[in-house]
Amino acid sequence: MNEELIKKVISIIKEKVDIDFDNYKINTILRRLRQRTTILGFVSLEDYYKYLIKNLDKEVKILSEYFLINTTEFFRDPMYFYYFNYLVKKMIRSNTMFIKILSIGCSSGEEPYSIAMILNERKSKCPELEYQIDAIDIDPEAIIEAKKAVYWEDAVKNVPYNYLKKYFHQTENKYKLIHSYFDKNISFYVRDIFKLKSLVQGLLQYNFIFARNIFFYFKENKNIELFDRIIKMLDKGGYLILGSSEQLLKEYAPLFKQVCPGIKIFEILE
Repeated sequence: MNEELIKKVISIIKEKVDIDFDNYKINTILRRLRQRTTILGFVSLEDYYKYLIKNLDKEVKILSEYFLINTTEFFRDPMYFYYFNYLVKKMIRSNTMFIKILSIGCSSGEEPYSIAMILNERKSKCPELEYQIDAIDIDPEAIIEAKKAVYWEDAVKNVPYNYLKKYFHQTENKYKLIHSYFDKNISFYVRDIFKLKSLVQGLLQYNFIFARNIFFYFKENKNIELFDRIIKMLDKGGYLILGSSEQLLKEYAPLFKQVCPGIKIFEILE
């Protein structure tokens, strides 16, 4: 009964707000559905479903955001960004002067802006360097927030002090990113990675794909599809960056090598 009910909820959300959760693991959706049910004080999912039907406009929006809850902050897991900076310097030394990056599940923008700060600092030392960051998320509200680029103090706790002073304007306990540094280099899109076409049909593939903490949301067959897509989007010698608790699927492990012990950054083999 729970699976049938979940399918109904997913169908309603897709119809009302055009966000498709059909690829997500049933257990993930069920867990968050139960959390929402408990918060509202209902005993059963069936009771919550009746409430949902009576309050569609309000509750569908809340529920879809609930399913999309992400934990994000600037320079999350700082060692990842330290090593990313090292790889960028290495590419510049080998005369790579255009770097293209995809951030999947970018949420409210902290990850792509962190990447951009590092690249902007590299560019200040090497003016010939150019870069483009494509940042995608399935949640329209998250993309709106990313474009606003206004963050609470807690989100910037890992930002290096010199970056904080250079790239943010502080107002009370909020920090607004100074857009002029990045407007030409970052593009935000509301996109479902499984329907992504237009961003990857250009002449250049991606040198880096950040896909941190997204694989555990999806069903196994969709993870296989996602890896297939990523391999096609990565340039030769490009890098796939996973979350600290994620692993390469065993079918794809021979295609990659881990570039630093303890950090889930993998170079695709040519």
